[in-house]
Amino acid sequence: MSEAIPVVIAIIAAILGGLGGVAAILKVQADNSSAVAGGAKAVSEGAKNLIDLMNDRMDEGEAQIAANTARLDTLEEYVTHFDAWADRLIGILDRAVTMLPDALRAQFEVETKDLKESRPKRTK
Repeated sequence: MSEAIPVVIAIIAAILGGLGGVAAILKVQADNSSAVAGGAKAVSEGAKNLIDLMNDRMDEGEAQIAANTARLDTLEEYVTHFDAWADRLIGILDRAVTMLPDALRAQFEVETKDLKESRPKRTK
């Protein structure tokens, strides 16, 4: 029987060691699973934050576009009024030049012609 004690102790130690190894493997797998889940959660939160940031920037961009469009509309209206005003002013100038005496009229007709030719052309 004294010969059997070391064998029994070795078997018990082997069983306990095997159970410890299985427990260690299970713990590593659980740790790996929680690490993967944590990484997936971090990636998911990062993607959500990025999407929220991009949505905010797109909203800001759309607001800026709307503001610029309103400013362009105002500027186009101003240019239209300014162009009509310039046409009326040139018409008044033409009538005034035709009322001048012949000696002065030739000089002012040349200046009026130069003014009309140098006026920027309105394009659409």
